[in-house]
Amino acid sequence: NMQLSIQPGKADLQECRASMQGLRIEAKGTHVRMAAPATASANVTAKSDAQKKGIFDDVDLDWLKSVNEWLRFQPEKDEPVLKVEFHSRPDRAGVDLAATLEGRRFSWRGQKWDLIQAAVKTSFGNKNSPVEIEHVRIGHKGQTGEIVARYEPARDVLRISKLDSGIDVLALARAL
Repeated sequence: NMQLSIQPGKADLQECRASMQGLRIEAKGTHVRMAAPATASANVTAKSDAQKKGIFDDVDLDWLKSVNEWLRFQPEKDEPVLKVEFHSRPDRAGVDLAATLEGRRFSWRGQKWDLIQAAVKTSFGNKNSPVEIEHVRIGHKGQTGEIVARYEPARDVLRISKLDSGIDVLALARAL
């Protein structure tokens, strides 16, 4: 189910709902393309450049392959929900993205987990943009844990600024 409004220089995804492998996905956002230069020859160049490059051309999702292999949601009445919202950056040099995930009863790397609530933000257009992990709350065997962190892909570093957990340390370490 999708409502998409396309106007010259602007695409507005008002609503998008999909289901994939037991995960409900809801997305919305706006992408604005920069206006072309005023000269006729520049317009031709700008159009050919625009046709060669899409808004997600710089997005590298190869790291999601392992997530697909390791994550399995258990069949249940309320499927997990991934909500995604995106907007063109004010400088039009990329797209800001915010995502949340909520779900219950899932398997991660072979371990059974009770719940997950997560919120992250990042920008596309620069492959080295950090990923702000605003919060991840997880439940395992009746215990919960919470993490706040920042992932810096340029240095392949995860900086954890908050870790509060009642979950067994070995189970948590294996999950990370």
